[in-house]
Amino acid sequence: MTPKSAEPISTRPVVESDYDWLYRLRREGYLDVVKRQFGSWDEDLQQRLFEEAWNPAASRIVVLDGKPVGMLTSEERQGNLWLDEIQVLREHQGQGLGSRLIAQILSQARDQGLPVRLQVLHENTRAKSLYERFGFREIERKEHYFVMEAP
Repeated sequence: MTPKSAEPISTRPVVESDYDWLYRLRREGYLDVVKRQFGSWDEDLQQRLFEEAWNPAASRIVVLDGKPVGMLTSEERQGNLWLDEIQVLREHQGQGLGSRLIAQILSQARDQGLPVRLQVLHENTRAKSLYERFGFREIERKEHYFVMEAP
């Protein structure tokens, strides 16, 4: 799969002051999916889950034209490169940014000789389809999500 856009994108480290912006990005990206899957969005629960998952060391802010447009979280876990999150602001979706980030992760994993794994909520069919186009296959079905892997 070849991503659409050739505009230069870069990443920068996540810092503590990014916390609120990243929560808003997560809310924008997951609100509809969580409502479809669980019936509602519990703001207190979602804020608590975000706080528990907060891991600046494994996360990067995606930057386009000097502005933050998304985030990427990945880390090596148990012999895999675990792709925990890719999120892109709604107004930048459909331009190939997510595809370019996935391609970068797959390239990094190949260089390290590692498979890439991730999980995706059952109702996040758009993301699951994107991952499948990159060769990810479902290796496990959990109660709320699929575990997928790309060699």
